[in-house]
Amino acid sequence: MREIRKPKIDTISVNKEHLISEVLEDMVSFKKVEYLNTKLRESLVDSLIKKGLKENGLETEFYFGIINKGDDEFISINSGANKSELIHTRYVKPLSPNDIFSNSLQLKLHIPNTLGLILESILFMFAFSLLFISVIIYVYVKTVKMFLEQKKVVEVKNDLINNITHEFKTPISAISLASEALAEPKLLEQKDSIKRYSKIISEENTKLTQLVETLLNTAEFEKSEIELKVEQCEIENIIIELIEKTKVRLPEIKIEYENSNAISVISDLDIFHFTNIISNLIDNAIKYSKETVDVLITLHEVSDGIEIAIADKGIGISKNNQQKIFDTFYRVQTGNIHDVKGNGIGLSYVKRIVEAHTGTIRVESKLNFGSKFIIYLPNE
Repeated sequence: MREIRKPKIDTISVNKEHLISEVLEDMVSFKKVEYLNTKLRESLVDSLIKKGLKENGLETEFYFGIINKGDDEFISINSGANKSELIHTRYVKPLSPNDIFSNSLQLKLHIPNTLGLILESILFMFAFSLLFISVIIYVYVKTVKMFLEQKKVVEVKNDLINNITHEFKTPISAISLASEALAEPKLLEQKDSIKRYSKIISEENTKLTQLVETLLNTAEFEKSEIELKVEQCEIENIIIELIEKTKVRLPEIKIEYENSNAISVISDLDIFHFTNIISNLIDNAIKYSKETVDVLITLHEVSDGIEIAIADKGIGISKNNQQKIFDTFYRVQTGNIHDVKGNGIGLSYVKRIVEAHTGTIRVESKLNFGSKFIIYLPNE
């Protein structure tokens, strides 16, 4: 009789374990598919993601997929998505972590061009910050500029007061000394001395008058209140008369006149102001000359007007200062020019008078080689 063998206990145990494992795996797989089919439809996931992004202020394209964490296989993936990008994305979220059958499922989200999205989201804030910083810089620069301008005004004011005081003090002192000399009883018997001191008083009084007139005219021009009284006059006669007066006052200087066209030019001018500007330019030529004063005044006609040039062989003006010397109160602060006293309004007055006659004035100068001021007056 054939002996029947009973199966070994170990073999039965292994088979049962394998069977249970297969059953559980089928159950889990079934549950995952059932979960996806009943709860996680692709359209629902898509709408939920869109809603979440919109609530956070983001409206951009995206791709997603649902993956089984255990075997790295996508159970669901939307159209157009790249599996490789979804696998390596940083945006991962477990689905239903409390569900024992589906806690291995993960939602993976990929958003293309995240850098551009970030830049776009901060663009407004960046632009606003840049505008705010620009306003701050502008206000700071304007404040500093205003402070420097105010400082310059104060310095110019103090310099002007000092220079005007000096300008007034010199003729006043001369008049005072001459008056005291005339008050001496013994001097009354000396007619030559009386004549000399009287002449000093007259000349210094003329200087004071010219200085006051210049200051008043400058103030009037600043307010645009001055009116020219134009009339016909011979320019050559005015220049020659000024030269003669200068030679009487300063006989040691050399001052010459040339009329290149050999004519006496007649023009419509304000004689008072025109005389003042020529006198002012002659005084400047003398003031800024070196030890030997050598001034040349030329007059000649051009095609559409006349030109008057006053040239000296003095200390000259640097190129940096040539455009500034016509500004009101401006005085060159370098070299020997700074040592010459002045109020800084003479050339400004000259420029305004010339322009009031629809003319122009320019300067040609080189340091240590002298200066040449050229006035152009057009024909009416």
